Amino acid sequence: ALKMAEDTIARDREELARLRDLFFRLRTDSDDRARAIHEQTRPRDEERREVEYALLSAEEFKRSLEVRLAEAQRRMEWSRSTEMQIHDNERQRRSYVGDLKRRFDDELRMMESELRRLQDEMRDESVARREAEAREATLTADFQRLMSQ
Repeated sequence: ALKMAEDTIARDREELARLRDLFFRLRTDSDDRARAIHEQTRPRDEERREVEYALLSAEEFKRSLEVRLAEAQRRMEWSRSTEMQIHDNERQRRSYVGDLKRRFDDELRMMESELRRLQDEMRDESVARREAEAREATLTADFQRLMSQ
């Protein structure tokens, strides 16, 4: 029985040594496969990182463009608003100038009419004064003649 136990122990030791060798070989193979897989995936990982970096850069560039676009749109809207205000001011100025011209023309016509009326009155008054002076001269001459007779 001791011999059987020793044989069993020796077989178990051999089996253990064989399993240990198999384990180390499998572990070495597994490490080699893991390194090989790592070596195979490293370029893809690096490419993925580069693509992710490029994507992040593109997104950041897109955001900066959106900010610039929004600013340009605000400036364009301000310009449009300012231009509309300028056009409205110009329209109001033209209307005001037109009104001034109409009022000036109306006032000029009224003043010319008043001037003609005054000139007519002065002419009539001058004619009336000359007629009065002529009558006065005639009356004075008649009076002087009557007095001298």
